[in-house]
Amino acid sequence: MTDYPELIYWLALMNESHLKLNVVKPIIQQWCFGEQRTLAQLFELSPWEWATRFGLSDEEANRAVDAVKRLGKQAALVGQWQAQRIEPLIRTDPRYPKRLVATLPAAKQPLILWARGSLSLLQEPGVAVLGSQTPDEATAELINEIMRTLTGEEINLISGYGRGLDRATFETMLATDGGRAVTVLPMGLSAFAKSTSKLEGAVAQERIVLVSPFAPDTPFQEKLAEARNLLIDHLALALLIPQPDDEALARGSAALARGLPVFVGLTDTAG
Repeated sequence: MTDYPELIYWLALMNESHLKLNVVKPIIQQWCFGEQRTLAQLFELSPWEWATRFGLSDEEANRAVDAVKRLGKQAALVGQWQAQRIEPLIRTDPRYPKRLVATLPAAKQPLILWARGSLSLLQEPGVAVLGSQTPDEATAELINEIMRTLTGEEINLISGYGRGLDRATFETMLATDGGRAVTVLPMGLSAFAKSTSKLEGAVAQERIVLVSPFAPDTPFQEKLAEARNLLIDHLALALLIPQPDDEALARGSAALARGLPVFVGLTDTAG
């Protein structure tokens, strides 16, 4: 059998076994994180061993074992992504954001992130600015000042590239000399590239990294924003909410509950 990288075995188990994610995830957590073994080694087990070790039905175990027959298909897919400069990062990849591993419960950590741009930004400190309203003049001035301060301290912006304040803050950061951002998207990176080319220059200059927990061809869906927001809030060292709205305040409350600094309004501080 061809010697494939570990990534290909992860993709085969996730995409070719037809097992649900809530079945696959505990298998990977037990085998790779708990026992410190590779999925390549896991595929050496018999269907009976899969069934008894992980509590699978005979049908599920056979599907899991058969997934190894389609490694080549997944390798070809990775080749297509890399031709688009998209890098899949499995949870055990040293380039996977260490802060997500440290702050996000294991059950909620994406098994794979897809990234495009400067991957080193994923390990650097950043803050997030929350809010969907269009910023007023006072808020816009504050955002300009904050982005300059963050850049001077070599702290990045963690953005969702959403409407209103989120987008305005991102654009302000890119307009700031030396400003850099991690942009977490509620859609796949290939789908995003088809929708706009506005960020190509910043990607080429290594000023941003685009990140998604969704496979590259996944189209935008409003319901995917919740998963995107969860990653933003756990990547950030602090949350800023200059123009509060209900969603931003709910995210801020959850962040406070886990001890993250949250700054609300133009002058008020919580946390």
